[in-house]
Amino acid sequence: MPLNRRLYEALRARFGRVRIVHPGEPFQAHYKKKISVDGTAVRVRMYSVPVAWGETYRINCPFCGDSKGHLYICHRWDETDEKTGSYNLHLAYCFRRGCLENPDQRLYLEHLVYGFRGNPANSQPVAAPVEEVSSATALKEVAPPEDLVPLDELLARDPEHPAIRYLKGRGFRPDVLARQYGVAYCERSRRYPTMTRRIAIPLRFGGVTYGWQGRLIELPDLPPPRQDTPKYWTTPGSPKGIYGYNLDVAVQYQTIVVVEGPTDAWRVGQQAFALLGKALSYQLLDRLRELLPRYWGPESTIVVLLDPDRDKPIPRNRRHHIDEAVTKLRYGIGADYRNRILPIYLPEGDPGSTPRVRLREIIKEEAKKRNLEVRFGDAARYRAPHPEVQP
Repeated sequence: MPLNRRLYEALRARFGRVRIVHPGEPFQAHYKKKISVDGTAVRVRMYSVPVAWGETYRINCPFCGDSKGHLYICHRWDETDEKTGSYNLHLAYCFRRGCLENPDQRLYLEHLVYGFRGNPANSQPVAAPVEEVSSATALKEVAPPEDLVPLDELLARDPEHPAIRYLKGRGFRPDVLARQYGVAYCERSRRYPTMTRRIAIPLRFGGVTYGWQGRLIELPDLPPPRQDTPKYWTTPGSPKGIYGYNLDVAVQYQTIVVVEGPTDAWRVGQQAFALLGKALSYQLLDRLRELLPRYWGPESTIVVLLDPDRDKPIPRNRRHHIDEAVTKLRYGIGADYRNRILPIYLPEGDPGSTPRVRLREIIKEEAKKRNLEVRFGDAARYRAPHPEVQP
């Protein structure tokens, strides 16, 4: 009988085989005080120094492709330590690559084992409390920038406008972007000065515009921007890591494509959603897990098409961001989808600069190698929600 049956069973349910090391042995630790002074306030904090982990559970590390059980988890992991008040997330270690030296990986391991809220035995989550966002009603409508001109109107009024020339130069149709995504041009904004003379992209979920993102216009005949000018600017406080871009539309298609930014999503089409960054957050993963069963369910194929960034070094104790996203998807959205995740490493360029026809060819070629079904265009058109699944 394992000392921590709850943890043992949770590990078996998530990772399969679990080996027990030093069965029945107790956890031992020394406790020390750390005193810090901030002005006139003196803070005393207790911390533990493990002497022996005791009974330990050994599994394959999900972060580094381990297949020989290099991840060791103490039976007191994610259990409340009454003396220190911590949840002992440091009592897990990967002896292959030290993956859990990264605090974010520790929190994500807890998410894999117990879900985002952490061990149900704990009264509070280890992660910072997160507002429940299971429906769009939790979102607040954000006021748009002033002086917005829809791109189709701008195209009719001034076909040689810099915003029109920039988008056409990248192979996009401004009228289609206006119709499908509500993209506009901001001539001037006092509310958001940084949005002035930028392409204005509404960030929407469930019919609510929760933020705006402005794309800098870059053309050879325009004055170069200042070096510290951001290429993309997002309205402050926007929960972009929770809802992403175009997620609620993309999940209605059989083949869903995960990309980084809005222009990547435009290149792929309506069945793509953007992370608005390189990292797939736990909250966005939760949204995806909630939405998938409403449409294609286990018939869905999820393509991870992030920028490969082959020329950029990978920090120590980190995996490539495509590998990290694939791992989170495989372990975070349910066993039914685990074998329907398709990572794509573009041989050159990035999704935003690769023609749509070529992108689909690459995806189909990789899907064929893995015996996965992918559909595009009319064949992947959205499906009505299942009546037995409540929104």
